[in-house]
Amino acid sequence: MAHVVDVGLTKERSREKNAVIVGQQRWMLTLFADLAEAAGVAEPRLVADRIMLLHEGALVTAGMGIVDDAFTHAAASAAALLA
Repeated sequence: MAHVVDVGLTKERSREKNAVIVGQQRWMLTLFADLAEAAGVAEPRLVADRIMLLHEGALVTAGMGIVDDAFTHAAASAAALLA
């Protein structure tokens, strides 16, 4: 028989937490789009999508210790997109 650990996370609570996370991600994407628009780029939403991917990739690779200076690299790439 499989060992089951009850972490007290019901399906409803899981959905609530997911909604908060998705909301935060959407807010961040909007922030990146606003910054791209303020920088005067031709396609602010496209640039925002790319910066979002850079940000999320940096979080994951830095957290796993895969890429040294992940945030520095992501910031440099984002700056190039905004130039």
